Amino acid sequence: MKLTVMVCALGLSASVAAAQQSVTLTSTPDFQRGNNEGLISPALDRLTRERISAGTVGAWSASTVLPSVLWFFSSVAHNGFIYAMGGIVTNFNAYSDVFVAPLNADGTVGAWISTTALPAGDYLHASAVHDGFIYTMGGSDDTVLFGDVVSAPINADGTG
Repeated sequence: MKLTVMVCALGLSASVAAAQQSVTLTSTPDFQRGNNEGLISPALDRLTRERISAGTVGAWSASTVLPSVLWFFSSVAHNGFIYAMGGIVTNFNAYSDVFVAPLNADGTVGAWISTTALPAGDYLHASAVHDGFIYTMGGSDDTVLFGDVVSAPINADGTG
C-alpha cells in the first residue's frame, strides 16, 4: 500500500511532506472500528485532516526523564509501553541504546529501563511498530548514511 502525506498550511497549495517527517498509523482494524472519520481516501492514496475546530489539549506536565540526554532519536509506543531508540548524546556520538518505559493510566511515563540495543549507533532514523515488532530504518552514524531496515520482537513485558 502506498501512503502519500499531503501538507496544507496557511492557505498555501498542497505539497508532499518530505524531510524528517513522522507519521504514526496504528492499524487497519483501528480505522475499520470507526477511527477513520472519513479522512482516508484509498482511491486517491491520501489521508486528509481538516483543521480541528473543537476541543483542546490539556495542560502539559512533566514526567519521568530519559536516562540520557538524546537528540535525533526515534520513539514509538506499543501496547502500553514507549520506546526511545538511538540518537546522539552530549558528546555527539551515535547512540545504539534502546530504552523502554511503561505508559501509566494517568498519562505519566514510568521508569525507563535499558533493553536490547540497536546493532549500531544510529540517529536521524525512523521507527515503526507492527504486529509485535519494532522496525528502525535509515539514519546515520555520522560517517555513513544507512539504508537498512532492522527489526526486533517485542516481549510480553515490553522489552525487546
